[in-house]
Amino acid sequence: MIRKIIKLIQLLLIVYVFGWCLPIPAWAVVGDEEINYATITDMRRDHEELMTEEFEGSDEEQRAYLIRLVEEKRKKAAEGSEEEKTLSQELIRLKSESLIRTKKWRDRIRFSPFEKISFDSNIQNQKQAKSDVIFNSGLGMQIDLGTQRTDIDIDYLGSYAAYIKKPELNRFENQLAVNGRYPFSSKTNATASYRLSTTGDQNSEIRSVLERLRQDAALTFNQRLSRKTAIRIGQTFSDVFFLSKKDQGNDSSQYTLSPEFNYLISHKTSIFARYAFGISKGGLNDSNDATAHELRGGIRGKIAPKTTALLDFGVSRQNLDTLGGHVNGFVAEVVVITNITRKSRLELLINRSFSKTNETTGSNFFVTENYRLTGTTQFRRHIAGEVLIGLRRNLFEQNNSISDTNQRDLTLELGSTLRYDFRKWLSLELQYLFTGVNASDSRREYGKHLVSLALNGKY
Repeated sequence: MIRKIIKLIQLLLIVYVFGWCLPIPAWAVVGDEEINYATITDMRRDHEELMTEEFEGSDEEQRAYLIRLVEEKRKKAAEGSEEEKTLSQELIRLKSESLIRTKKWRDRIRFSPFEKISFDSNIQNQKQAKSDVIFNSGLGMQIDLGTQRTDIDIDYLGSYAAYIKKPELNRFENQLAVNGRYPFSSKTNATASYRLSTTGDQNSEIRSVLERLRQDAALTFNQRLSRKTAIRIGQTFSDVFFLSKKDQGNDSSQYTLSPEFNYLISHKTSIFARYAFGISKGGLNDSNDATAHELRGGIRGKIAPKTTALLDFGVSRQNLDTLGGHVNGFVAEVVVITNITRKSRLELLINRSFSKTNETTGSNFFVTENYRLTGTTQFRRHIAGEVLIGLRRNLFEQNNSISDTNQRDLTLELGSTLRYDFRKWLSLELQYLFTGVNASDSRREYGKHLVSLALNGKY
């Protein structure tokens, strides 16, 4: 009965996601200038799976060696002796550890409540800084509905942010992520994902908190053609709704269809080439109405021992239906994740893109560069830390010339996190983040410090 319910949920998930991915008017951004954090999250998950397999593989080999060693000692021990009984018990323990156990239902559901207090020295990212204290209370939930044949995971995080000096900024934030995978055969499988979030976004371009509802859905079919070749057909759909009435004219969405060819260099590494077609709708006065074409290619997967990477390069052309003209774009992205030791990891991201808009009034260039280096380590059994260094550069050239009126800015981020685990179910986390912006327009310059202390539970 339980298996039938799980299969029904999986079927509903695929149908629901596929329904969101049907070709409808959407907003296609091809040659994305921003960091795609969903891609990085997926890469981290894939890297952790590979590292778990690699490290646990060595553990299994060591366990098999210990089993053989204990068996030899037990044979040499006198029958019925205390040593023989002790070795027999040790042998039973080692063999039981190597068995694959089915997850119990109480192990499939996890709750993660948290309470966080933060001090923000510049809550509105202005040159004239105004500080505030924010209290965040929330609950996370992780549900594993997978079976031996299929995978389906549900992650939810809900929280409420309360400001002391500016209560008008108080808001609820929600994030829901559903990921599923179903193998039709040994050579064919489908993956589906859905993300829904209501957040208050704020960065160097957004001075006030803008509350948005965003949903992203993806459906991908994978087919292995031969031992080294495979094709993938993917559909993605996403839209953004502004919750404030004054900003609702900026609502927009996007749809893309992208066939992809993969050539497997090894079992865990592939070269890929992809074509994407996108259509668009939305924006202020339908300014985002457009169709787009994109070609991308690169390599992804395990490129060295304990190292996974994504090298992605693409060119695009976007035809502006409402505004007229077109936009030519180029993007290059490199993501490398490597384990220095079993407990220490480095992540490097380099993203560079530029676009040229050709309109009747002239040509405009927009260039974005992102550099991020993140290091995480487990100092001791109960102490872990993370360090972040980020640099972002924006450059806008109007009519092929750089002048004082054109926008240029440089953003620096320095952050660190220290976590202490009291128990497996309780931890204390201290975070610090500095953000500094230097811009050609002095009104856009600001600096801020964000310090947070959080108490996290896990049940």
